[in-house]
Amino acid sequence: MAILFVVVCHVWCSAAPSRGGELPDWVVWGVCVRGQAIAYLAAISVRLFFVLSAFLLYLPYAMRVAKAQEFSSPQKFYRRRALRILPAYWFVIIFYTVVCAGIMNREAPNLLRIVINAFFLQLPAEPLFARLGLKMGLDYIPGTWSLTPEIWFYAVLPWVALMTRKDISFACVFVLTLAAAIFYRATINPMNLPEVYQTNVLSLADYFAFGMLAARLYAGNLLDMSGVCGVVFWRLGTYLGLVLCLHAWFGLPARYKNIGMELETAVGGFLLVLGLLKSRTALRALMESRVFCFLGKISYSLFLWNIILIYYGAKPCLLALGISGTWFYTLLALTAGVVCVIVGWISYTYIELPFLSKSSSAQAQRG
Repeated sequence: MAILFVVVCHVWCSAAPSRGGELPDWVVWGVCVRGQAIAYLAAISVRLFFVLSAFLLYLPYAMRVAKAQEFSSPQKFYRRRALRILPAYWFVIIFYTVVCAGIMNREAPNLLRIVINAFFLQLPAEPLFARLGLKMGLDYIPGTWSLTPEIWFYAVLPWVALMTRKDISFACVFVLTLAAAIFYRATINPMNLPEVYQTNVLSLADYFAFGMLAARLYAGNLLDMSGVCGVVFWRLGTYLGLVLCLHAWFGLPARYKNIGMELETAVGGFLLVLGLLKSRTALRALMESRVFCFLGKISYSLFLWNIILIYYGAKPCLLALGISGTWFYTLLALTAGVVCVIVGWISYTYIELPFLSKSSSAQAQRG
């Protein structure tokens, strides 16, 4: 579901450039759709992914803590993550550099920037780029900025798990992480620094902290509630999480946007993840459907490819055909959706899956 909102937002951005930092509204078949609302939903979706990712990756550690078992080695964790992330990412970098930046002359390739982005070193490399008079930016492949904070979270997760085996140490790390994220946003955001400093693992740390908290509570069976009361409680928790996420982006006064918005979204994501796990709701049934399971399987490839396919593929083709107006919006959305799904499936099947199978086989042999 998260990747759908992201793709829709990127279609919106491609079809009509932003005005003053905000996406314009569309009138499609007589219906006015708020462009900025789509942008907010995409932003919420990305942040919910941070919570969900932290939950899923910390859960094996939390389960071992609950069962008093030893952790697997950090090297094994890093190997699985590298085989999951890097092959498809590097393939898209090569494709984008050769086809989009090279052949189509959309962007002059900068080898240093490509290497830095390939290894997710944007934050430490920003001072060097500033001295050279170059612009780093959040990403090299358009729309993949959120992958860098995720990778830095992967880098520290095994060591954070070792530090938080005891409940008291987990509580201390959780509180310190929240305080650090809030302090960082309150200090850095008003300084008008490059965007690399404003959007990174430090500014988004509270999302990862709440995802880990959800995993800890879930693994320890600390939230088990039986009977009607449990069903009602967790259904209310699910919808309260949605309300908090929406209120953070649509309802908070402007002066709280930089600080309170992120924290409220993180709390909403925490409640939403636990609520979906603990109760049977229409939202959970939708997410467990075959269509959404398939989209979830290819979501990483969709994430990597969607802007390239929309901006360098579907949009130029429709413009070349002279299509405009409502039909342009409609056909761009339909064409981009179909092409993204097809390319996402090909990428998953022939790039991601072989390396994932290799990781599983290596793990089985060691086990």
